[in-house]
Amino acid sequence: MADIFISYSSEDKTRVKIVAEALERKGWSVWWDRQIPVGQRFDTVIEQELGESKCVVVIWTQRSVNSEWVKNEASDAAQRNILVPLLLEDVKIPLAFRRIEAARLTGWSGEPDHPELTILFNAVDSIINGKPADQATTNNEHLHETTTQYIEKKKRKYLLLTGVCLLIAALLLYFYFRWLYVNTIRQNHLLIFFTTVILFGISTGMAAFAAIRYRLITTNKISNTRIQLIPPGLALVLVVSGLLFLPRKSGPRLVRIEGQVKTAAEIPIKDVEVNADGTRFYATTITNGTYRLILENYSIGDEVTLTTSTKDFEDKTIAVKISSRDMKVDFVLNPVSRSRNGDH
Repeated sequence: MADIFISYSSEDKTRVKIVAEALERKGWSVWWDRQIPVGQRFDTVIEQELGESKCVVVIWTQRSVNSEWVKNEASDAAQRNILVPLLLEDVKIPLAFRRIEAARLTGWSGEPDHPELTILFNAVDSIINGKPADQATTNNEHLHETTTQYIEKKKRKYLLLTGVCLLIAALLLYFYFRWLYVNTIRQNHLLIFFTTVILFGISTGMAAFAAIRYRLITTNKISNTRIQLIPPGLALVLVVSGLLFLPRKSGPRLVRIEGQVKTAAEIPIKDVEVNADGTRFYATTITNGTYRLILENYSIGDEVTLTTSTKDFEDKTIAVKISSRDMKVDFVLNPVSRSRNGDH
């Protein structure tokens, strides 16, 4: 004989298990998994368990409101004054059972701090231990109000979590394509590459989880096993997809170096040649003193020596380490001395 008999539709078995476990954690014995011993009739065993139970928790969902088995079991419990209705979905309870206040666990997925659990536990406790019903339900109206606040708080929490995770995923995606993928992947960058891909998958999966939870709470539904598999499945697909884009070998990449050549008085200098490592890669400044130098076969971490050349100003050499695909290097030149020009 169990303290509590749970009446439900067999299609809701996965969700009913969460309710049964919550009741068992309070110390009550629960009969809900309808595994009939070999050699015994289904209806006989159920009738026996129903008749010997001290309390009957009827779980109302879209399936159970149309189940004759559930209605009959609820009717028997109501006649014995041991009925505790529980709403797992936002449905209309059959007319014969609406006079009894129901705990509303719509959108619940097992959180132990849900305010409506207190209503459920109080109702069960009052029936099993013979406490006055009025005493057990004195604060129910307040608890229902608390439930509304609880749900709104959960919705804000999951909405915020969705936004934060999507922002993190977007930043990681930008970093992935902006720095890792467009530049040559060196051996010491592989750990950063793998970490970025994995974090992107995790953040996207968390965003999917939070979005699903927000949707379920908003629509007063409870997630099933298939829905719960979406976030980890999405994360796994994205991680595997990201790893497939890992370049197999290093190749040439373009590096753009831009800047301005000017005097110490901030006056732009025109027609100054800027050369890289004495190679064929050079650029000439325009009227505003700016130049744009395109290098090939240079990678992140390489060093390049830039040298200016013009007849009216001293040559200047700057050694720079390539830190990104786009860089900015300015030059400040001094006029050549008079003696260099042959003016004595």
